[in-house]
Parts: sequence; structure tokens; C-alpha cells
Amino acid sequence: GGRFISSSPVHTIHRVSVQDAGEYECSADNGLGRIGAQKITLDVLYVPVVVIETKTREAEERESITIKCNVTSNPPPVEIEWVKEGNPDFRQSGDVLAINDIRAEHAGTYICRGINNMRPYGGKAAERVGNSTVAVLVRHRPGKAVITPNKPIVHVGFVWLVL
Repeated sequence: GGRFISSSPVHTIHRVSVQDAGEYECSADNGLGRIGAQKITLDVLYVPVVVIETKTREAEERESITIKCNVTSNPPPVEIEWVKEGNPDFRQSGDVLAINDIRAEHAGTYICRGINNMRPYGGKAAERVGNSTVAVLVRHRPGKAVITPNKPIVHVGFVWLVL
């Protein structure tokens, strides 16, 4: 940003954050009117940060719903997907969860996952995952009612109470 940071030949940034990303320049003046300078760009890598627009979403049975998931990371995510807690078969790609003709069995907790591949300078590549959840609640008619026993029998008689 053009501001002076230090007069030391070594500059250390402790606890690097996203705000530290950018271009840095080191310059040296030998007092003879010749200034040497070198620039370097600091690229700060970070795991996906996942934010869903709401923590719960209510829907009427047979309605269609969409829920947006925002993912930021550096490098950018290579994949964004939705999964449903307790249902390993449910998987939907993209940053929008879309359920058409919603039914009672669609109720549950949905997880938006953002995935990126980070390769720090001099380090090994590693897949990183960030996630967030939303609870989908479905308002629906009650299921089939059953009264038991199905053929109740009542015996009429006297009850004696002894004191």
C-alpha cells in the first residue's frame, strides 16, 4: 500500500492473515544516489469459508425450495457440493441446494461443503474442506393414524373399594 513497514533487512509477519496478502517492496539506498529495489507478492492461502444464507428453512409439502451457499477460499474451490446428514446417497453439486416437490422425507440437516487444493510454498498439496449446515423443516399432513387395539372389549362390572 505504499507505506513504510520496517528499516530491518528482514521482515517477519507473525500470524499471517488474508489482510497481509499483496505486494511488498524492499529497497536499499547506498547514499550515492543509486537505490536498488525488489518486489515480491505474498499470496495467502486459506481453507474454504462456507456461509449459508439461513440456519433453518421451512417449507410446505409439495413446494420447491432453493438454498444458496457462499464459499470463499484461496485458491478458489475446486468443488462445492451438498450432502444430507444420515443419507450417504444424497449428493448435489453446485452452490445452490434445489429440492422440487418437497416431501416429509426431505426434512433433515443438509451440509454445504467447499473443497480446495492448497500447495503452500515448499510444501505438499493438500485438500482442504470447509462446511456449514442448514436444517430443512417440512410442514406436512399427519401420516396414517392407527387406533389400537383394533377391537376393544369392555367388561362392565362393579369395583369394590375397601377402606
